[in-house]
Amino acid sequence: VFGLDEDIIQKAIQMNGAFVIKASEMQETLDGSVANFRAFFKWLYSCVLVLMGEPIPPNFEKTTQRSVMNISTFIQNFDCYGYEENPTVKNKFMMERIGQYLIDRDLTIKHESEGNDWAKLLEENECLRNHPTTMPHYPEKSIVQLLAMLKDSVFKVFKAPMRAINDAMATVYLYNCFNFGSPDIPMSSISISKEVMYFAFIQSSKRVQLLQVHFNETNAFEGRLGSFRFNQQSLAESLKILDLQFYSKDILSLLLNECDEPRRSCIFQLSIPLAIEHFRPFELDTEFQQYYSESVNAWDFVPRHCKMSDLPASRFAVSGTRRLCVLLSEDQRNIQLFELECDDEDVQEDADMSAVHSDDLDLL
Repeated sequence: VFGLDEDIIQKAIQMNGAFVIKASEMQETLDGSVANFRAFFKWLYSCVLVLMGEPIPPNFEKTTQRSVMNISTFIQNFDCYGYEENPTVKNKFMMERIGQYLIDRDLTIKHESEGNDWAKLLEENECLRNHPTTMPHYPEKSIVQLLAMLKDSVFKVFKAPMRAINDAMATVYLYNCFNFGSPDIPMSSISISKEVMYFAFIQSSKRVQLLQVHFNETNAFEGRLGSFRFNQQSLAESLKILDLQFYSKDILSLLLNECDEPRRSCIFQLSIPLAIEHFRPFELDTEFQQYYSESVNAWDFVPRHCKMSDLPASRFAVSGTRRLCVLLSEDQRNIQLFELECDDEDVQEDADMSAVHSDDLDLL
């Protein structure tokens, strides 16, 4: 491949390994922190019972002097990391030794690796430590710093090929075939073949437009446009369109929300071959904001088209090759995973698993 350099690739591989090591280190720190918190609150609860004259439950182990020393060390190391430089901004993260990993700065308290035999071996053998195949460890760096270093190393791998490919290619034709008007219109596109492309965009919260652009050998192009709304018979008004993305060459996925409370989300799979039957010729030099066409209710001609979710979603992402859909909640704290093109029982299992993952995320 043009421009690939073995040394730069090896450096990127090393940075990837360093990032994985740092993630494992952070997981160990998190597990230790959770154990320390559990011991601390258990000890604190025992103290409260003693002060209140209540009997201590028999399942509570007796606190040893060593346990008291560990709890004391835990309290001394408990600190806030992140934004203490600016007193007007509240700390975004507070947890013993964990918050320091999530800021772009060196660690305040390094991870202890005294019992790590591999670390001792590398420390005693400089040749092995500096070998290209040995994954480096940066004990003083946070995971945010290593992520930035990983991105930079990967960018350097493809920087030279990108320049070489750009120099080897030239623009033959540049088409300015249509005008969307506002640059903020949510849209998605997909190339069906060398001659045909599809563009989908949200014209309003209640209508989506699907555009077919056909190119030919004489450099002429023509367009066909369809406008669709989503009226379910059981609802008094149309569903609100939040997001869209092409699932495959034959399906356009849309994220819809109910307007009434409780607001459920709907993953609508719009069949493009069926939608084409409702297309009309369209002059491509027309501005979309000034063009009006009668919309068609997609609910009337798309069979088995929708999957419902109790999660009020704001955005989504789909993958036709993996047959997956991921919903992001309005508060951007929870996600829900759906497997599309499967049986209803499998969908229910996925929804239950997603609910469990959402609860776990809330606990974190």
